Amino acid sequence: MAARRVTKSSIDWAAFNARIPPTQQAQAKAFKARHDAYLSKVMAHPESQPAIDWGYYASRIPNTQLVEEMKRSYEALKVPFPADTRTKEIDQQEQETIKAVQEFVKESEERVADHKQQLRRWEEIVPIHLMTEEEYVLSFPEHSFGLDQKRYQTMWPHNYNPRFGIPYEVGSGTWNIGPKSHLEKKFDINDNHH
Repeated sequence: MAARRVTKSSIDWAAFNARIPPTQQAQAKAFKARHDAYLSKVMAHPESQPAIDWGYYASRIPNTQLVEEMKRSYEALKVPFPADTRTKEIDQQEQETIKAVQEFVKESEERVADHKQQLRRWEEIVPIHLMTEEEYVLSFPEHSFGLDQKRYQTMWPHNYNPRFGIPYEVGSGTWNIGPKSHLEKKFDINDNHH
């Protein structure tokens, strides 16, 4: 395989730097400086080997057979171009990275859609500082544990009896709290005697 002369870097450094986060710009600049130094060293050498004037040596050395043998040995010498063992691995890493980025983008789009839905919810509901307790409990039941309507207040239609609790819901009366909780079971919820 013949070596290909590299005269210009194929890296789009502007596009490369646009994808580098600000926290890694210093490392990117160091990488480019090292790349440019390697490229300069390569470009300092000629593309092909300099031609040897074998006639000059034959005219100066009495043993022409030695010159011919050296010429044949030199021309037979072939330095093999290093085999490319990294491109395939780099391509595989590129495909894995592309797949990971696509998954991240998909997950991010799902998060964005969820955030937009939550934002619409916040835009549609009554502002919290203007809500009644009932509106707050209905809007945020998962956060209303500190506003236990069974113990402290009632909600529409306000037919909750704090002594006997919510009908057919055992353990919801006020006597379910504290040392007299055992008395709650002694009262019939249909009993009108107070």
